[in-house]
Amino acid sequence: MQRHPRSDRAFWIALLVIVGLAAVLRLVGLNDRLHVGDDQARDLLTVKRSVETLHPFVVGPAQVANESGVVLGPFYYYLITPAAILANYHPLGPAVLIALLSVLAVAGIGWLGRVAFDPTTGLLAAFLLAVSSLAVEFGRFAWNPNPLPLVVVGIALGFWAWSERRPWGFPTTILLTVVATQLHSTGFLLVPIVLVSSLIVRPPRPSWPMMGWVMLGVGLLLAPLLYHEVKHDWPSLWGYLGLEGQPGAATSAWWYLRRAWDNLVAFFLAELVASRSSWALTGAGLVLCLAGLWQLRQWAIGVLFITLLTFGGLALALSGRLLFLHYFLFLIPAVIIGLAVGLRQLSGWRGGWGLVLVFLILFTVVHVQAMAPTWQAIGQADYPATEATSIVYPDVEAAAAWILADAGERSPELLFVKPTASHNQVAFDLAVERADRVVLEWDGILIPAQPADADRLGELIRTLSSTEPVGNHLDPLYVIVEPAGTPLPQAFQALPIDVEARFGQVKVLKVGEE
Repeated sequence: MQRHPRSDRAFWIALLVIVGLAAVLRLVGLNDRLHVGDDQARDLLTVKRSVETLHPFVVGPAQVANESGVVLGPFYYYLITPAAILANYHPLGPAVLIALLSVLAVAGIGWLGRVAFDPTTGLLAAFLLAVSSLAVEFGRFAWNPNPLPLVVVGIALGFWAWSERRPWGFPTTILLTVVATQLHSTGFLLVPIVLVSSLIVRPPRPSWPMMGWVMLGVGLLLAPLLYHEVKHDWPSLWGYLGLEGQPGAATSAWWYLRRAWDNLVAFFLAELVASRSSWALTGAGLVLCLAGLWQLRQWAIGVLFITLLTFGGLALALSGRLLFLHYFLFLIPAVIIGLAVGLRQLSGWRGGWGLVLVFLILFTVVHVQAMAPTWQAIGQADYPATEATSIVYPDVEAAAAWILADAGERSPELLFVKPTASHNQVAFDLAVERADRVVLEWDGILIPAQPADADRLGELIRTLSSTEPVGNHLDPLYVIVEPAGTPLPQAFQALPIDVEARFGQVKVLKVGEE
């Protein structure tokens, strides 16, 4: 059955309007409310040094903890390099690029919904992703996991095209899967997901020349990282084996199960509709999503997304530690498509479109409320004066308890100044073990107090305080110095002044005896 040209034209016009809405939510006021932290500063400095020295990237961002040796491939650094150069290494350049990729994901999921079910489903999916507070939040700053929703949409479109014998389907599926592994460690989950889906759907075998070209592309994408791994005795492999899913020998089974439950509740209740109190909306959304995925008219996409949610759900539930929700950005397209198809099926009932409209209004209201802090900060010129205080605590646990009480509902950032490197497990313990509630927004930035690190900290501060104010927010910065007598790097002396526009307060907590 052929579609009428007018219906096609109406679909593309409506999709263009939704894409415009997505662009407004992701780009308007971006410089006024730009998140710039240690990761963003590190990535900019890495790109700048590579361009200035003409040294190609061999590895990408470090994962889990810098001292573990776990690194990703360099694709993300190559991706943001043009934007960084065009912006003269201002943090806004890569952020705009990520925002545009997030907008492109909205257009892509609209097309995906169209081929998976029908044009109306495509428009519903595009609208849901356009206003999703989680998608908007991670579409407004530069970070290596943030392009994952777009990559998964591309993989799904490629898998559909592969099953339909279209020549671009196989290379798109395989190459984007490899790209996903270089954006974040969770991207490796897409390898067995695509493999299992291929065994179920059994798409046509590509020609030998096509397989050869695709394997060449895979080799080029993986070559820099493989070179690094072989040269350094596979540090990433051993790092993953040593760090993944280890809650600790002394951890009880009850702790493990409680963390798994917290993972599921946090993802589905806090992120699917961005509100822990919206139980009815969450339940309706989950039912519609799961029912919709089983009714997709394009079987290959349905199999891929059901497999995706199965693997992702198991990883989410069975992880030995509380995983941060950005680890599961790759699940967003499957949830959105399932929800859109469920709504489309609901519209066929008597009075169904009224129910769909009510759901869309509630969904939009909840997500706009979740985005309220972003919009309230845009254009805001007045910030509380920076206040540096010095408090001595007997141990990190005592300091953690005070920080949790002092921060309240705000999202504090942590800066650790230690004589030797540690890892982010300290920040994790601060956020979870010493809290009556689960805190998901902690940033552990580790600055060992060594002479070489003083220069790095100075560059970080200069990047955060570049030519225009960036990263403005009202959350406090807590600096933990352990032991209390540890000398602060010289560059740290300017910290309260240089980040005055970025933090509402700077508080120094000294641990141990001076």
